[in-house]
Amino acid sequence: YNCPRAASIRAASKCILWSIDRETFSHLVKDAASRKRNKYENFLKSVDILGSLDSFEIGQMADALQARTFKKNEKVITQGDVGNEFFILEEGAACAGKDGTRVKEYKEQEYF
Repeated sequence: YNCPRAASIRAASKCILWSIDRETFSHLVKDAASRKRNKYENFLKSVDILGSLDSFEIGQMADALQARTFKKNEKVITQGDVGNEFFILEEGAACAGKDGTRVKEYKEQEYF
């Protein structure tokens, strides 16, 4: 963090601690973030509706994405709710229902 420690730590029992120096930790975090961004960018480039976006815009979208996991049959959105999120299916499948009737199946790279 490059700032003074906010508290002192004392072993409350015999313990084994793992440590990593700040520079290595920072490098690993940045490398992981870069790999994640590249993965998201490549995925976004494969989504039809985003075909008109340039690399900069794809990069901005990749940075803003938040991956969320849903269990089988868990509701993602509910009919009648305000639509304030855009979803792109990265993995798995989903289905849309309207008034209790299944109306659409979604597969990877499709959106709603």
